Amino acid sequence: MGTPAPWDTLVSHRILREISVTGIHKFWGLSGADRRLVCAAWVSLVRARIAVSAVSMPRLRRKPHLAARAGADPVRIGWAVCVASRFVPRPTCLVRALAAHRLLAAHGHDSELRIGVARSGAAGFAAHAWVECGGAVLVGQTDAEYSVLVEWSAGG
Repeated sequence: MGTPAPWDTLVSHRILREISVTGIHKFWGLSGADRRLVCAAWVSLVRARIAVSAVSMPRLRRKPHLAARAGADPVRIGWAVCVASRFVPRPTCLVRALAAHRLLAAHGHDSELRIGVARSGAAGFAAHAWVECGGAVLVGQTDAEYSVLVEWSAGG
């Protein structure tokens, strides 16, 4: 019997720690629309996680298709991404931001994905990614001030 693959170990320990009877009851206590939104956020996070690891930057940067009609509320989408990110291995700020950016576009909301840097004492600098929609940060809120290096818009 060989050693388990790193993916199996990460997924099983992370998910087993997060899933509990209480968590399952909370999930089923959500409205049908919120359950669907959390599931869509999870799929978007998994796709973003794989894309960050396996796709070139130009392809990763492609604009998401902006749906013609507005769907779920942008704040609920940000909430769903935060909830679902507990069930994805190593959900970095870039993974969460990419997932939210794409999910917002799929629901007809224009958003900006921003990547910035800030000075950090020990490391020299720190990088961070976040998503803004309508002037508000939906995913990746932080108290630190970052200088924006890259900005991707879903709309235009």
